[in-house]
Amino acid sequence: MFSTSDIHDWIFAQTGLDFDFQSLADDKHLNYLWKCSPLSYVNQVKTPLFIMLGLDDKRVPPSQGLEYVRAMKSRHIPVRLQSYPGNNHSIDEVEAEADCFVNTVLWFNTHI
Repeated sequence: MFSTSDIHDWIFAQTGLDFDFQSLADDKHLNYLWKCSPLSYVNQVKTPLFIMLGLDDKRVPPSQGLEYVRAMKSRHIPVRLQSYPGNNHSIDEVEAEADCFVNTVLWFNTHI
């Protein structure tokens, strides 16, 4: 994600790594970042998951959410994806936000 986000140093700051705008991450950094990635732990997930993606998200590219959904489906873990065109990371358009609330309640009613 660090190379696709619009906040290039954020992932480094969150993981305690130094960031240098003048150089690329080396293998040591990439391995450490992989260990911090939710995708590296997908084999341990057992809980059904509802993912909501703003398709105009510049913080976390929607392709990463789609990859996580694919990984969950390949492991036969219940997963639902709801995507919202015209919304960014916060999914804050009124119609989309209302849809998120309704579908979250429906998801909980099904899986709790």
